[in-house]
Amino acid sequence: MEKAIYGMAMPFNDSYWEYDHENKTFVFDKTNREAVVIDGLVGATVDHDFSRTIGVTGENLFLQANERGVFFKLIPDSPFGHSTYKKVKRGALRYCSCMYFVRSARRNYQAEDEAMMQARSFGVQEKVIVREYRRIILFEICLTNNPANKSTFCTTDENHPLLQGVTWENTLDGKPRMKLENRQPFRPLHIEKIEREISEIERELKELEERIEQL
Repeated sequence: MEKAIYGMAMPFNDSYWEYDHENKTFVFDKTNREAVVIDGLVGATVDHDFSRTIGVTGENLFLQANERGVFFKLIPDSPFGHSTYKKVKRGALRYCSCMYFVRSARRNYQAEDEAMMQARSFGVQEKVIVREYRRIILFEICLTNNPANKSTFCTTDENHPLLQGVTWENTLDGKPRMKLENRQPFRPLHIEKIEREISEIERELKELEERIEQL
């Protein structure tokens, strides 16, 4: 039987939240299927640590988005990946998270007013901000015990009830796979693009400086 880690990294029609201590504000980000774009290269890590990469799409990580959320299947192919698999299997790793670029979002003022009224009824005085995503680009998922949303999960059981209706087509089942001694740290496509743009700007500045010196 193939060893794999399965899970849901982002639930839809749900919220992620964080507390802004400086401004004493609760910030809620609401997710939805229409807003999510899966990047051309997505990495899988442990605790958002890119030096602890366990998979990338196109190799051993497979993603599927449906009406419930973003699901994944990861086939361990390195010693650290197999070690992570064992942690998930024995319940030492239970949740997931993800990283994404926000391209467009809008404030939901009605939801903010309702949330603040409810908070005041419990004696909570902090401000509340509710944002609804219009477009985000998902570029990383991770396994963690400190998720932003505890509706996420990870498992080694392909028949887990929460995976009902999720199918995995075009994976590497039955095909030979390369076994790695170590995986290279994941580098998002957008970081590569930014670095190329910075390098091009530096090159143009250097050429400009050389022209100025020749004047």
